[in-house]
Amino acid sequence: PQRVTLWPNATEFRPRWSPTKNFLVFTRSQEGKKGQDIGVVADVLRPADSTRMVTSWDGDEIRPSWSPDGTQVAFYSNRDQPDNRKLFDLWVIGVDGKGAKKLDSDVVVDDYHGPAWTPDGSVVLYVKRDFKENNPVRWVSSNGASRGLVDTGTQMNSDLAVIGDGKRVKLAFRALGLR
Repeated sequence: PQRVTLWPNATEFRPRWSPTKNFLVFTRSQEGKKGQDIGVVADVLRPADSTRMVTSWDGDEIRPSWSPDGTQVAFYSNRDQPDNRKLFDLWVIGVDGKGAKKLDSDVVVDDYHGPAWTPDGSVVLYVKRDFKENNPVRWVSSNGASRGLVDTGTQMNSDLAVIGDGKRVKLAFRALGLR
């Protein structure tokens, strides 16, 4: 085993392999009030030369998930309300740390997964925190230009997973009952 992270005063966790390259995305938690940030290791054989932080914002950035082409990461952040550790927004950013875009506000943070991408990378699926609608599954284009509801007929949804072949997409998720 080889250690690929670089910070002795931090904990790195939730590593995820890129779908296209030998890259790892991870979450870093530092001591004190520095929060959690997202980093990428571009070459696990040369981590000192290839590790970079994608975010280093105030608050927490958590549960990163790769776009299918490996060029972007979707994640949850409380950047806009760092003092409220329960309110998170949905963001997408390039693995180079550029082009950050908030796709929606006040979303449910999955227990195990991050936001779910469609196989072509054009859409991100997530759960909106909405108590009147019982936390519905929503979708947004990865550029934020369009959005909508996925009518599942269920309530209190979370932990979305998507699979597809380009023609059809199948969605698996956890729900606590029917509406």
